[in-house]
Amino acid sequence: SIIKEQFEYAIKHLKTYCQDNNIDLVFVLFPGLSGNYVNPELDAPIIEAKNILNNNSIGYVDLKPYYQADVNFLSDLALHKNDKCHFNALGHKLTAEIIYKFLEGYEKNKTSYK
Repeated sequence: SIIKEQFEYAIKHLKTYCQDNNIDLVFVLFPGLSGNYVNPELDAPIIEAKNILNNNSIGYVDLKPYYQADVNFLSDLALHKNDKCHFNALGHKLTAEIIYKFLEGYEKNKTSYK
């Protein structure tokens, strides 16, 4: 598809730019949410992104396993009161903690955790 081709093109140029400027490039992949569960019908773009990132040896953290493993993420405590598809402050804090731990390990090991 045209979107896939444009994404691949952008990724290759972004990777080159980062390498030329000694910048680590890591992606954060957010799953599609539908209320209080991760919606598998929204997985296709994430799967495609993972394939492209893997093919280009670019690290990423996929948040889906974390969201599915911890009931707090998809509880009413972490979701915005009027919009059950977006996080509130607690949801953002929990997500930030995962990303921070990932980057901390990434920096120590200079490897990707796929």
